[in-house]
This record gives sequence, C-alpha cells and structure tokens, in this order.
Amino acid sequence: MAKTIYLVKKNPESKKENTEWMQMSGEEFYRFTHSEEGKGRYFIHLTDDVGYEADEIYIEAGYEEFCSWKQEDNRHRYLVECRDEMLILSSDVQVSEDGQLIDMVVDDKISIEEDYAEQDERERFRTIIRSLESEERELLNVMYLSGRVRTEQETANELGISRDMVKRRKKKLFSKIQKLLRPKF
Repeated sequence: MAKTIYLVKKNPESKKENTEWMQMSGEEFYRFTHSEEGKGRYFIHLTDDVGYEADEIYIEAGYEEFCSWKQEDNRHRYLVECRDEMLILSSDVQVSEDGQLIDMVVDDKISIEEDYAEQDERERFRTIIRSLESEERELLNVMYLSGRVRTEQETANELGISRDMVKRRKKKLFSKIQKLLRPKF
C-alpha cells in the first residue's frame, strides 16, 4: 500500500553531502509549510503516475533544483493532458539515409515548456484578479486593461477621485499583487 512521505532538511543551509532529514506526518508538514520557518523553502513532489503502488514523497530542495523539477513536471503534465490528442513518436527513428526524424522536424520557435508556463502564468493572474476587491479591479481596469495605459491624473478624473487617492490605491494594489505572486510551496 502506497504512503506519503514528507522529508524536510533539519538545516536548510546544509550542503547535499551533509544533509540530515526529518520525516514528518502530513499534519506536521502542513503546519511547517504554513509557518514562518517554512516560508521560502521549496519541495519537490515525487510520485509515480504510471499506476504502480509507489510511495509519494515530498522532499525539500534548493530553489534552482526546484525550478528545474517544476519545468520538467509542467512538461510531463502537459504531455499527459495531450496524450489522447497526439501521437508520440521517437525522435531518433531513422527515416531516411540522410538522418533521423528529429533532424527533419525540429522547430526552434516552438517551446512546449514556455507555452505551458505562459498558460500557468495567465491562470495565476486570472486567479489574482478574481481575488481583488471591486475597487482594486476597477483601478486596474481603468489604468492598465482598458485599451491604453492611463496616467494617475487621467485615472483620477475618470474615477472622480483625487490623484493622491489613485496613487495610494495603486501602491496598495501593487503591494497586494506582489504578495499574491510569491510562490507558496
């Protein structure tokens, strides 16, 4: 029977060869990741989605390692989502005397990872915009999303408030968006 294992570094600054690990329960891990001590720490989710009864493991990683894993995980998820819609061929199949399939179909302008990352980013922004107060959404729409970028004075005139009020609301709005954009792992 598969189980979930949570591994956290005892010392987040330790090097790979000197790392000591703490194993936590799911409840302990949840509390840890939502605590001050857990902020800014990154975890990789190792799982087997092929159908075997393997354990799921959440293990702490450095930022670069996490980013590399996340990129590969996004690629994998994209391919899983598309699996019914596409035929996957091996790129090293010999198709002619001149070369392999990869030599004939490479298109450097297309990046599945970038497309998937952009799609992820757009969904994050939609979620953030939905979480804003109506007053904040209105300010964002008038200043930036209504077809042309407006100055603070133009925005103030359109909303019927002072320029200083626009400036304060804009500063508060950007601060809120910045907090919402920070990764929560």
